Amino acid sequence: MPRPPRREREIRETRQHMLRAAARVFSRKGFAPASMQDIGREAGYSAPSLYSYFRGKQDIVNALAETITKEAQDLFGVSLPAGLTFRQQLELLLRHQNAWAETHRDAFLFFLQRGAPPSKDAEPPPDLAAHYIAQLTLWIEGRRAEGDLGSVGPTVASEVAANALWGLTHAFFLRWTRSGCAGSLNDSLAQVLDLFFYGLAGAPSKAG
Repeated sequence: MPRPPRREREIRETRQHMLRAAARVFSRKGFAPASMQDIGREAGYSAPSLYSYFRGKQDIVNALAETITKEAQDLFGVSLPAGLTFRQQLELLLRHQNAWAETHRDAFLFFLQRGAPPSKDAEPPPDLAAHYIAQLTLWIEGRRAEGDLGSVGPTVASEVAANALWGLTHAFFLRWTRSGCAGSLNDSLAQVLDLFFYGLAGAPSKAG
């Protein structure tokens, strides 16, 4: 007999609460030192209660990765106003992604800095960076116009651009966390975009 919709919603909300607590624990301690007891205390549940929702730590890590991957992919489908330049479209995309990344700070810190070794009986969680770069490459390729990314071949330029942008956003995310998460990631967005389009030398001079 299927569960009532209200019960299904309660289960989803409880799982998400536990995943957020696990992300905080993993980001502080790493995967191996963290225990189900640690995660239970952080979430306000007993360890046996966690096992009602997850088979163990590896299952939690996989669920975290799945949630982040799905939500990140959905952000690439956000509709943007017509008539924007490529830079303006990219800025809006990154604004949405930055706001979302702030809500998943602990999970990102864990996956980006520590990672999670799979157990012998489980598949490793997806490579979040590779997945994001692949999606960003497709997004750039579908929206860039000739000359937006220089004179390199179109497909190569989109892939290189996606890797470069990932590196920049990753670096600024880590700087933000080291600052104690002061302000917002979007406070540095203009700088990220300038570095992406023009490099350290800045915008080319219009003189001459």
